[in-house]
Amino acid sequence: MKSVKADESWLVVLYSLAVHTVTAGFNASFSIIVPELVSRRNFSRLAVASVVTTLTVSWRIMGFFTGGVCALCGYRIPIMAGGIVSCVACTIVGFSNQDVITVFFFLGIVSGLGRSLMYLPTFLAANTYFKSKRQLANGIVMSGSAVGMVVFPPLVAWLLENFGLQGTFFVLGGIMLNITVLGALFPPLEDAVEMEALLSSKNGTVQSEEEEKAKPCERIKRTALAFFAFDLFTNWKFAAFVASTSVVGAIGYPVAAFVADFVQYVGHPRNTSWIPITVSGVTNSVARLAIGIHDKPIGLVSVLFVAGIFVDSACLILLIVVQSFFWLICADMGVFGLMHGIVSCLHGPLLTEIVSVKEMERAAGMVSFFFGIFMLFSPVQGTLFDLTGEYTWTFLFSAIRALVGGLILLPVVVSFSRCF
Repeated sequence: MKSVKADESWLVVLYSLAVHTVTAGFNASFSIIVPELVSRRNFSRLAVASVVTTLTVSWRIMGFFTGGVCALCGYRIPIMAGGIVSCVACTIVGFSNQDVITVFFFLGIVSGLGRSLMYLPTFLAANTYFKSKRQLANGIVMSGSAVGMVVFPPLVAWLLENFGLQGTFFVLGGIMLNITVLGALFPPLEDAVEMEALLSSKNGTVQSEEEEKAKPCERIKRTALAFFAFDLFTNWKFAAFVASTSVVGAIGYPVAAFVADFVQYVGHPRNTSWIPITVSGVTNSVARLAIGIHDKPIGLVSVLFVAGIFVDSACLILLIVVQSFFWLICADMGVFGLMHGIVSCLHGPLLTEIVSVKEMERAAGMVSFFFGIFMLFSPVQGTLFDLTGEYTWTFLFSAIRALVGGLILLPVVVSFSRCF
């Protein structure tokens, strides 16, 4: 489908790996920045939850826009634009006094837009250019998120210790700017004529040049369909997948936002608060690479996907039980990272099997959009701490959401069971 040679496809995987490392590391760094905002800037947990939620909501909701841009323009332009936008956001926050409104707008909304422009194209690349090696490509690319979780927490902790909040945001902005270079290295991923044929086709047929001239409104219609893919919901498996991932999507949110603060809150040393996040990142990376080594039948893929969701839900509940034992917290986060890595790695291949390769840009954009809509409810997790003074209900709320999301996807697993 794409006009990219095999060797260039693997280069795309390497570039996407680097982009995922930086973007996921940026998100993971929030867990280390949160205690600083709470102690130095007097942020409430609700304020922190609102900022982190807005970051996720904005880049997820903008997924339908980014998906449409990818369908029309390819992957290079949005990645480069995302690096610039994210750099500007971090730089402005660095120059400010890090008040709630500035952090909320630039780090939440503007930076979220930047991440949407960077993340979705690299996610799509791993699923668009591979068939027999698609799960391996996904494993390599998605392991970048885990690498970012390993590298960035200790890096940001060191930056905060030596340069403070302002210097930390300047350095993060410089790192994000390097993604612009990575975006420029992407080979052209879309052939213009081929893309026009795809967007103008209906039931596998392509309109002739004469038909195109006779219907001047068709281009506008096709462009709109590239952005708003509601027609995909006629596929019940896609509808179930969107519903499930939208509900489950917030499972990683309390880990990214509150685990480092949780470790300090229950009495463990401040200088060890980054370790559970890093352990989670290591096991996450191992899982993503291991799960993609051999292609698996779609029935097994769907089972592993749902099983990972259920185990992650249990890990969040166990986190409450083992809070007095630091190394048990680390072990629990290790299992969480392992299962979360499996779910993340199989997300793309499962979606591709449900909607087909040619619909991936539009489908991924819609999945991202509804994920963001459901993330609007996530500040409840910060509010639960402010109301109760403990993290029990915060993690329990996330665990219940994950459990419900897994149950929604069970009919899809049953339908694919014949593929074992």
